[in-house]
Amino acid sequence: MDKSLISMLLSYFLTFALGIIFYESIFVYTFKRKPFFLIRVICCIFGIAAVAVGLSFATYYATQAGMADNIGYIDIQRGLSYLLFYAINIGALFICFEEKPSLILFASVASAAAHTIGTGLYEIWGNIFDFRPIHFIMYGGFELVPSIVSYYVTHIGILAIVWLVFGRQFGKLHKEFGDKVNKFVLCLYVLYAFFTVTLSSSSFFNKTVNNIDSIAIPIVFNGFVVFFALFVLFVQRFNLIWVKDLQEQEAAKNFHQYYKDKVEQQQKNLNLIKNKINELKSQVDTQFKNNNLDMELLDDIQKSFSLFDSSIQTGNESLDMLLTQKNLGLKLKKIKMSAMIEGKSLGFMDIIDIYSFFGNAIDNASDYLEKVDEEKRFIRVSTRRNHSLLMVRIENYCERDIEFGKDGRPVSDQLGAQGHGTYSIKMVAEKYDGVVKFSKEGDLFVLTALFNTNDTF
Repeated sequence: MDKSLISMLLSYFLTFALGIIFYESIFVYTFKRKPFFLIRVICCIFGIAAVAVGLSFATYYATQAGMADNIGYIDIQRGLSYLLFYAINIGALFICFEEKPSLILFASVASAAAHTIGTGLYEIWGNIFDFRPIHFIMYGGFELVPSIVSYYVTHIGILAIVWLVFGRQFGKLHKEFGDKVNKFVLCLYVLYAFFTVTLSSSSFFNKTVNNIDSIAIPIVFNGFVVFFALFVLFVQRFNLIWVKDLQEQEAAKNFHQYYKDKVEQQQKNLNLIKNKINELKSQVDTQFKNNNLDMELLDDIQKSFSLFDSSIQTGNESLDMLLTQKNLGLKLKKIKMSAMIEGKSLGFMDIIDIYSFFGNAIDNASDYLEKVDEEKRFIRVSTRRNHSLLMVRIENYCERDIEFGKDGRPVSDQLGAQGHGTYSIKMVAEKYDGVVKFSKEGDLFVLTALFNTNDTF
């Protein structure tokens, strides 16, 4: 028995099989684990290793029987072996994790594509710098160091890059993503299985490419495989971001609808407040007419007037109603709000959009200001007009650091951060071809929006 050949085959199949597990880990580390998870993982690893050992000996005996000279047989054997390993790894994910099949399939394809990129690049480096693959160092005494260093540097680098640009985001969003994998992605799975798995194992393809220098053939071929695997990852990541955007739009629409339903109720509440004020005034008039003044009652009435008389006039009835209602709630929280707004300039906005835009901004500020010292609790709302351009600025005191995402919005998963409802604000601005910016200016958190009203004053 040729022990060197057996060692090479074992190294080849074990490295390939277990390498997939490392790539899968960067996509499934946040998956819901089944009971006795560690035992399940150990059993799966031993099972995969056993299959790799079995394939190694099967390939060895096939080689001894002279079947290695048949290129067609080698293609079939390698292709089936690769597909078998991917299928077993998918089965292992089902054994270890309690997630939806579509989600597990998505993660397995992403990890397989990333693994293919690492493997393809390693093959390219070997051909460019003329060193044998790591699997052959046990058969023929080839130099060890270049293969080992290149292998681990390539795969560790790809693992880190893929985790940073894809795996980390997938880990955060996978819970809402499982039901959204569309048919296009499922078709992509089939394409991936055919091209990247079966074709990448084809010795026949490598040896029958015409009009290419023999040294360049594996470089061109592996370059194609790497490119296609990158395309798979790009489409998968795009699909993930697209689904996330759809979810945020859906949440914003629901929030928008919430404000729409709330408008009528707020109108009723304000009417009740106005009626209460009229009743109190009527009581005062009665007291004066009867010369029966109760100073304690008058004092309570004055306090009530100061509390309920929170009306703000901007020239826009819808905005006046909203700001008055918000100002009443802010007074109860001992938050001061000033408004210097030319309400007529906002006539291009629907009442629901006004409530959603300004209401969300004020609510965000109010939620934060409740936690700071009373003398620092203030909100300033203002507008500035320059011909057809209208700038809206809403600012409040904010002493903490705010982290902003790639789209410029505050990160909403920070404790106490002002990210809640900002997507709805952004959606309203974009509805009117406007732009919105969230920023931190010293001790101020500032929302600035710019609209083109398509008219001049």
